[in-house]
Formats: sequence, C-alpha cells, structure tokens
Amino acid sequence: VIYILQLFFLLITLISSSGSLYGLESNWGISDASKVRLISPLSHNNNKDKIILGLEYHLEPEWKTYWQSPGDGGFPQELSWNKSTNVSSIDIDWPTPSEFEILGIKSIGYQDEVIFPLTTHLFDPQKPTSINLSINYLTCKEICIPGNANLYLEIPAGNGTPTNYFFTIEKTLSSLPQKNINLTSFSDFNITTSTDKEITSINLEATTKSFFYNPKLYLHTPFGLPVIEPVLDYSLDQSTLNATFYFDRELITKDSFEISALLVDQNHNFLFNTNSKINKLDNISYSNKFLFYFTIALLGGLILNVMPCVFPVLSIKLLAVLENQQKTTRISFLITSFGIVTSFILLALIFLIMQQANMTVAWGMQFQQPYYLLIIAFVLAVFMLNMFGLFEFRTPQLVYFSRFSHNKFIKYFFNGFFATIMATPCSAPFVGTAIT
Repeated sequence: VIYILQLFFLLITLISSSGSLYGLESNWGISDASKVRLISPLSHNNNKDKIILGLEYHLEPEWKTYWQSPGDGGFPQELSWNKSTNVSSIDIDWPTPSEFEILGIKSIGYQDEVIFPLTTHLFDPQKPTSINLSINYLTCKEICIPGNANLYLEIPAGNGTPTNYFFTIEKTLSSLPQKNINLTSFSDFNITTSTDKEITSINLEATTKSFFYNPKLYLHTPFGLPVIEPVLDYSLDQSTLNATFYFDRELITKDSFEISALLVDQNHNFLFNTNSKINKLDNISYSNKFLFYFTIALLGGLILNVMPCVFPVLSIKLLAVLENQQKTTRISFLITSFGIVTSFILLALIFLIMQQANMTVAWGMQFQQPYYLLIIAFVLAVFMLNMFGLFEFRTPQLVYFSRFSHNKFIKYFFNGFFATIMATPCSAPFVGTAIT
C-alpha cells in the first residue's frame, strides 16, 4: 500500500510540474524545403557562463543537408552571431551523419530532422542574453536549394527550470560521437599521413576491446576532400582495424593540419581529433616499389616450396616430369604455373566483389568458417585415401572419349589449380609474415 501511495504522489508531482513546462524557442526560419529554429532546454541561463542550445532542422521528405565535411556535393552550414549581445562565441557539435548519393556524387549529411547542439559562451552570466543568429546552409534532393535564416532568441539571467525541449536536447547530447577515448572500448587509435610524388595516404589504425562490424569512417580536414571508401584490413579476431584513404597529392596543400576521424558501427561512435604531419616519401620511386614487391613475391614463392604440406604437390609434378619427354617438360611447368596464377587472380576477383558489396574481407577469413573447414577436410581425406590406393576414381566414358580427356595441356593447367588448393592454406602464415 505504501509503495502504491508513493507512486501516486510521484505521478501527481510529475503532472503538476509538467504544467509549468513551456517552450523557449526562436522564430522559424523557413526556406523552400526546410525550416530551422533555436530551442533552449532551460528557461534562464542558470547564472552560468555557457548554455547549450539546440539548432533544430526540419527537412522535407528525401531532402538532405550536410555534415562539416560533406565532400564534393555540398557545403556545411555557416553561422554568424555578430549582432548578438552577451555572446562571446558559439561552438557547434555535429551529430553522427550518414552517407548518401545525390546526382552521382557521394556526400555525408542528414535527412528528416536533426538537432545541432550549440554551446554558447557568455561574457557575463549575470546579464540577459540576446542571440541573433544568421545561418546559411544547403539542402539537396534532385536539385540543391540554398537556405538562410535569421533567428532571434532572448534568454533571461537567473535560475532556470526545464522547458519542454529539455529531454530532446539531452537525448541529442547523449547520442553525439564520443570524444574521450577513455570512455570508449578503444585501447589504441592513431592517424598517420604520408605522401609520394602523386598520392597522399591517410592511414588510421585502431584497436578495440570488442570488435569491428562493417564500420563507416568519415574524415574532416580543412581541404574539403571528396568522399571515398578506404581500403580496410582487419585482424583475425576483428579487434584491430587498419584503414587507408588515398587522395591525389594536390588536394592536400599543407604539411601539417588538423584532422578528425569519425568511426561508427554497432559497437562504436567515436570522434578522434589530432594534428597530422605528413611524412614525405618522395625518395621512394615507383621502380623501387616494384622491385620491393617483386622481391616479396619471390620470397613467398621460395617459402611456399619448402613447406611440408607442399610435398604432395611436388610429388605430382615429379611424376609429371617422369611421364613427359624432355622437350615437353618445360611446357608442362609453364602451363601449370599459368594455372596457379589464374587461380589466384580468380580468388582476388572474388574478394574484390565481396569488398565492393560491403562484406568484411580479412586475411584467412575463410578458415574461420566451420563449413569451409569441413569441406576442405573432406576433400583432403578423399585425396589421401586415393593416394594410398584404397580406391580409384573411374572417369565416365563420355569424359574419357571426349577430346579434352587426352589433352595434356588442360591436365597441366588444372594441376596448377589443385596445387593452389593444396599448398596455399599451410603456407599462409609464413607468406603472410614475409609480406607484413
């Protein structure tokens, strides 16, 4: 009974207090596809030297406005408060945006409704504040329409009570990207920048205590860089992410600059700010790079041929050598090599298609799939039993009498495919070490 009475009195209190709530807002600034206004969470400034207001946008369906670095397709909002009284400065926070495409150009921004928190710093908290805010912004759908608004809001000095916008602004503040890494699951987050004769690369490396799941990465710099997809690489447990953005060198015009990186997925919403200094790599020529990667490929091939699990493949090649005449041995090796290279090109195309479909592609990812491991184990077990002579595959007569059944060149080619299947899994850790 006491518990029910307590709930009853609490309900009465909430009802009575809600009657005193009112809205403290500016006029609406109305444009063709949008309207915008200022809202305040408190009735007064609480005698403090800063207050947090909300800049509220309402957009027509399918219309968008832009983030602080929207790419080539738009520009961010611009604020001016020169005609305000008792306002020293205004800082804007940008909510988490989304990526969209307008007229074939990728952009970053918002649609429907969005509230930008404005931290307004006051000269004197004991005096009332008059805010005259002038805004220029852009909205786009199939066409783009510039918008502008002049908003006025009077905020008295003194102790404040919550308005009916209080919880709306609090909800917006709680959903902003986190800026303090100590309050996130990240254990490490770094950005490095390097450039050569043609390309400037921005590399982001992050380690989390949880895992990454199809993260979206957005960059903010002073240069208005285009929106591009980074090259992503993950650790096996998806806890470490390496992302690299490649830009034309002339787009980045300073050797040192401020950069912000926003990382968003189902486990993270983090904004990292730093000053990045470009590491110049002009002394590394493209011919030297080619020689470097050629050496790595050669080293990988040498490692591949001394692994124990490659011996069955080598035995197959040895038997092929003994079966062939000397003049056809070189041809058989050449065609087998072509089969190996073709199989790797096919694998690369499959992974590129997966990457373009926004699927997670990582080193050795297939070996984390139980069904794949079961299929490979079955194929290898069948091959082992066949090699021990416990059974033989009999080729159907239709295949036996076909023109391909006696074509040794096709046999050599598919030997290369088989060598890839047999040799690659066991050599992957060693080749991977050589590459990295």
